[in-house]
Amino acid sequence: MTLKVLHDAWCPVWTDAHTETLPSKPRFRSIVCALDLSPKSHTTLQWAWQFAEANDAKIVLVHAVPLLSSYGAEYVYGEWQQQIADSAGKQLDCLQRSENTHAPFEIVTGEVGVAIRIAVEDENADLLVIGRSTDDRPLGRLRTHAYPIIRNSPCAVVSV
Repeated sequence: MTLKVLHDAWCPVWTDAHTETLPSKPRFRSIVCALDLSPKSHTTLQWAWQFAEANDAKIVLVHAVPLLSSYGAEYVYGEWQQQIADSAGKQLDCLQRSENTHAPFEIVTGEVGVAIRIAVEDENADLLVIGRSTDDRPLGRLRTHAYPIIRNSPCAVVSV
């Protein structure tokens, strides 16, 4: 059911796999915004930034780089990993300049759902914000990593 809502909804969707009831007035002190650096990242960053400002919350941006899993990847991936991280950092700087934001960010590596969970835990975040695509092709609106990110998140997730 959750996947259907996430796929079909055109508004931000709140999911929380670990809470039975929502507090009457939740307090947000720390927000992590996971960005995949696609064109949709602009909308996701705008929403997360405005939400953080409205709640006087700290915000940290995170971009996850999946590890290569092919034979011999460990011998060449170290160099590529740094190049990918540097490129992602430049893209995040450019994205923030275009959206007039100035949040700290980190580049994490590993299985995306787990890497994002670790970043959320490290920040002791109250909320995780992720993006959804506006692509209408099959499974186009729900990004490949959205389900494991939501399932692994130790806090509520808003998918934009």
